[in-house]
Amino acid sequence: MYAVSEELSREQKYFDAAWDHRERMRTTLGQAAGAAANSGAAARIRQDTQARLDRIGGADEPVAFGRMDYEDGEAFYIGHHAIFDDHAELLVMNWQAPAAARYYEASHADPLGLRLKRNFECSSNTITSFSDTVFAQLAADVAELEAHEDVDDALLADLNSNRTGTMQDIVRTIQAAQFDLIRAPIDQLLVIQGGPGTGKTAVALHRVSWLLFNSQGRLSAQDVLIIGPSPTFTRYTRTVLPSLGDTSIEQRDINQLHPPVKRGRQEGSRSREAEGRRQDGWARTAGALRSGRAARGTALD
Repeated sequence: MYAVSEELSREQKYFDAAWDHRERMRTTLGQAAGAAANSGAAARIRQDTQARLDRIGGADEPVAFGRMDYEDGEAFYIGHHAIFDDHAELLVMNWQAPAAARYYEASHADPLGLRLKRNFECSSNTITSFSDTVFAQLAADVAELEAHEDVDDALLADLNSNRTGTMQDIVRTIQAAQFDLIRAPIDQLLVIQGGPGTGKTAVALHRVSWLLFNSQGRLSAQDVLIIGPSPTFTRYTRTVLPSLGDTSIEQRDINQLHPPVKRGRQEGSRSREAEGRRQDGWARTAGALRSGRAARGTALD
């Protein structure tokens, strides 16, 4: 028990240090617009600054949700957003970075050079607990632990947690099969099928975020439109992408894709005036068609 407590304390010190660096980044970015030479430059800097602030997350977010340790002893922390120290050394790796893929893909059958995968439970930036997947241990007793390849403790905790009125991001508990879908090639149509509650929408939204990060210069937020079946659905999902640092993506329900039409309208209840305008319009259209046909030497039936 003492060893666990000591390890948790050591991890908390790292989280605190990374948090300090992230907040210094936030302060520096906040001061950038004031250094502009004119109002036009200041506006552009503010826009760029806000985009960069969105990419480092909120002050109350944990700096990381996981850690992966290589066999050679090197370790990397994985979070929603990249964090660097004052010397531009990486403290926390963005989950979307190609180098972070092993965190999701490693298994007992193929650990991809990893010794351990650690998952953190946090309240704000305070670590409340952590769980480890030790790949050598899994490989040694694969018969009893086969289920741990597909469903780890962190995923079970998420599935057992209470549902709320908004969808949450699933970055912490993405499984290998889900990650394959998230990072599928951009040049192909991808259809995700599954029963209710199997994570289809969450995977699709995380795919959008992953593609925006890994296809910069080719794909921008302005190129993406997310369509939901109802306003209730879009209200439920609209918090996911901002939590991943993507704030400028248009989300609409399907009823917003056509001109506004009064519901319950009876087509046969037009006023005489409106009906007269309609008939007059048809007559003028027919006349124009006849003139066009006549000019081309053909008869209008």
